[in-house]
Amino acid sequence: MKILGKAMFIILILVFVSGCNPFQEMREARDAAERANKEAKMILENMKSYAEKAEAAAQRSEKAAASSENFSKKAEAASQKAVGTFEKHLKK
Repeated sequence: MKILGKAMFIILILVFVSGCNPFQEMREARDAAERANKEAKMILENMKSYAEKAEAAAQRSEKAAASSENFSKKAEAASQKAVGTFEKHLKK
């Protein structure tokens, strides 16, 4: 009876291992985790690239704003000079 019980136990363990194959499941889980890690790294690299592009665009925008402000000051000075010249001609 003990031999039959041990044999049944061994058969049940073999059926369980062959049915669910925990080693294969662990391997598949590890592979899935590695794929997820690679995808996360790729997404982070893309985000870094987009952040660098956004920073470059912001710098160009700042440069354009500074240039526009400089041009505006020059235009205002030229306008004041023209008004001054026009007023001089009117006084004559």
